[in-house]
Amino acid sequence: YSAPFCQATIEQHLASPGAIEYAGYVHPSKLPQILSEADLLVLPINFDEASLKYVGYSIQTKVPEYMASGTPILAYGPAVSPNINYALRDNWGLVVDRPDKQRLAVAIAETIEDEQLRSRLGKYARDLAFRNHDAGVIRDAYRQLLADAAQINR
Repeated sequence: YSAPFCQATIEQHLASPGAIEYAGYVHPSKLPQILSEADLLVLPINFDEASLKYVGYSIQTKVPEYMASGTPILAYGPAVSPNINYALRDNWGLVVDRPDKQRLAVAIAETIEDEQLRSRLGKYARDLAFRNHDAGVIRDAYRQLLADAAQINR
């Protein structure tokens, strides 16, 4: 699933009949269902310097959405990316942190063949997402941070 402007690129570089195909744009209201029904979610990060500079120090907005779905995640990108580093540090996804087609194929096969791995990754990522990324939790922490800062400045 992706925006229509990505269709040609996806069909040219990623399409594999019966395995990978372009499925169009998804309305945000349908995204949780689609993510939770997937077999595997792939979080790709480019390895080139320009892409890493663009990503900077931020976590992509899709990361908490992926985690909350309970679907296993394969994170593919360099460890210096905040997204990949987060997956490595907190173990919420299977990580391939080198541009290595063989390792990537092994990781995909491993998630297909190992039901316990899929279940463990999906459950752990979901629990972590609700613990660390829930709007109520973040709102309360932010409110407390502001209150603490106000006390320090008195």
